[in-house]
Amino acid sequence: MTSSGSLDPAELDTPESQLIADQIFDGLVGYDPGTGAVVPAVAETWDVRDGGRRFVFRLRGDATFHDGSPVTADRFVFAWNRLADPGRAAPFAFLLESIAGYRAFHAELEAPSLTGVRAANPRTLEVQLTRPWPDFIAVLGHPALSPLPASAEDAGFALQPVGNGPYRVATQAVPGSPVTLERHDAYHGPPAVVPNVVFAFHG
Repeated sequence: MTSSGSLDPAELDTPESQLIADQIFDGLVGYDPGTGAVVPAVAETWDVRDGGRRFVFRLRGDATFHDGSPVTADRFVFAWNRLADPGRAAPFAFLLESIAGYRAFHAELEAPSLTGVRAANPRTLEVQLTRPWPDFIAVLGHPALSPLPASAEDAGFALQPVGNGPYRVATQAVPGSPVTLERHDAYHGPPAVVPNVVFAFHG
């Protein structure tokens, strides 16, 4: 591997950083390792309504961040608005283009946030699209669309982010140096088989 870059989901700009972030964060859905099919992750179930323009996700109640705080619907609202923030040069903000209010917020600077994303309650996330998008569910496992804790605004988050995935960053990463991940024993899904993973970089 070459360089990890930032591990902040809003700043993922290299294949290496995306690979590592995918171990640290869980999105609404995941992918079956054998078939690539979409499978539930933080979202236990979801409904597609209004002809494919509205999605209602019901979140599992046992998902937590590595700091022990709960993963709730408002953490997705926070993360997606942060990703679409026009003040950031987020490489994967375009994944949110079909969400209602994206253009007014991100491009036209006429709205303070995405109008198409809201937390109906702690375990229900509602998403409104501007038009039907059959592949919308399939992109939701991208690490850029992961939920974020309040600490995402803290200094140093990009090098030692607090995620909600099967691995946590053991120590603050140093650009160009190996990144060590350790198994997160409180992970809501199947436990990681390997207790520690080290990503080494070269070149």
